[in-house]
Amino acid sequence: MIEIRGLRHRFGDLDVLDGIDLSVPTGGFTTLLGPSGCGKSTVLRVVAGLLTPTSGTVTVDGHDVVGRPGRVAHMPQRDLLLPWRRALANATVGAEARGLDRTAARAEAARLFERFGLTGFERTWPARLSGGMRQRVALLRTVVSGLTTIALDEPFGALDALTRRDLQGWLAELRGEYRSTVLLVTHDVDEALVLSDRVVVLSARPGRIVHEVDNPLPHPRPFAALGGTELAGRRAELFDALGAG
Repeated sequence: MIEIRGLRHRFGDLDVLDGIDLSVPTGGFTTLLGPSGCGKSTVLRVVAGLLTPTSGTVTVDGHDVVGRPGRVAHMPQRDLLLPWRRALANATVGAEARGLDRTAARAEAARLFERFGLTGFERTWPARLSGGMRQRVALLRTVVSGLTTIALDEPFGALDALTRRDLQGWLAELRGEYRSTVLLVTHDVDEALVLSDRVVVLSARPGRIVHEVDNPLPHPRPFAALGGTELAGRRAELFDALGAG
């Protein structure tokens, strides 16, 4: 469970966040939407323990994570694969850093390579992987880290439409399989609605919550559901909130 209370941050004289209060229940999937520069990525970095905010508290499962990395698996916008490690070895970096059994971690990652369409690329160097393949490896690294709380910062933003759709489907499946608690940042309203239980809209900088939408549909949700009456109204609502923010 993620609990954020009174989160404020500034970089020098620039106010970025203006009092964020947000809860993500255990096993929940919440997405942050908002204009560029509104502080979405800053929220994720604070939750991951990578940035100490100007003020406010953040706990994960009751533990204070401010300035304390290690309780949340963070996937940044760039894949950040290590060029000196082959694909399978890159997928287990997080697990190994946490002291988990290397053999078990690699066996689990190898099992998922087939599902992610990466069979045969286990020993391939990152420089020889396509952009989509690199993002798949990065997502696997996040999933097999052994952490059940995950922060994803626009993980699919630079991918082509087909690869993006595949990874969105895999993320939805893995979220259920690993019972993960997920906080996602995206600019894609449709992605947010299909994947999330709740979508939170931030205002322009300094970011504050201006709207929230709950998703009534059970998982898994096909993209075709976006044309249904349950989500069509919420989709329009989110676009209106983004325009107003």
